[in-house]
Amino acid sequence: MTSAGRPQPGAYPQNPPVTWHDTPPGGEPASSPPAEDRGRELAERARDAKVRRHAISRLRYMSVMHATHAWDRRYRDPIAPYGLAILYAQNEPAGDQLKLTAATKLWLAGDETRELPRLLFNLTQVVGQDAAARPGYDVCRDLANRIDKDMAPDAWYVGLGVSSLDTHTGTWAEARDGAQSYSEIPAIARITLIDGTIILCDRRGMNEFNSFTVHSNRPLSVTGPLDCPYPYSAVSTKDLHDDPAHGPVLRWMDELSALIWRLEAARTTSGGRP
Repeated sequence: MTSAGRPQPGAYPQNPPVTWHDTPPGGEPASSPPAEDRGRELAERARDAKVRRHAISRLRYMSVMHATHAWDRRYRDPIAPYGLAILYAQNEPAGDQLKLTAATKLWLAGDETRELPRLLFNLTQVVGQDAAARPGYDVCRDLANRIDKDMAPDAWYVGLGVSSLDTHTGTWAEARDGAQSYSEIPAIARITLIDGTIILCDRRGMNEFNSFTVHSNRPLSVTGPLDCPYPYSAVSTKDLHDDPAHGPVLRWMDELSALIWRLEAARTTSGGRP
């Protein structure tokens, strides 16, 4: 599945996209719910799938901007090959549609940002300590260094994304030294949402035709692949956590996400973001 601890393209089964269904864990088909309940369930599934797709779009954009900034600053105040996105959902002003926004953080390159699992572990400890010492701690204000301008005060936390310029084809330093421009820098985006969704996105550079591969443990569509803008393959949660290239990162993404969820729940209870 991996080589030298790096995720390999196509390492996971290329199964058709999966959809939720009404078969319980025991395997016996469930009785058909009333039409009203069924409609509500489908609407909720469609909403959840849309949040996942929005998260992919946001992390894809972030990974491009991350690569651009890293390339532009490769010789002056270089930035780390890892970036964090704290993801929020909010209601659109008109209609019942949801919109995804983010607070993001990039680091300067240094010893503390050389290894992604260690960076996430240390960040979890620091956020926990800071939140305990500072009443009213707000991850958007006190952790992130950029917030989407259109984030609403009542936006609610839905998960984390991490952009990494270290990929299965090499480290950021190797990609930087071999590239002709920022457009040839690949990236991996990992996404963990509070409903248990895990998504991996492998974005290749212009020299690899800008290919974009997605693996997800949850559906990205309800009615099938035709209503999903991203071709994707299903992968089990176990396979993702057992993969040495992803497992340690996902573990500490989960830990950090659980901490942020608790902090955001407390902030929301106390009156929301000013």
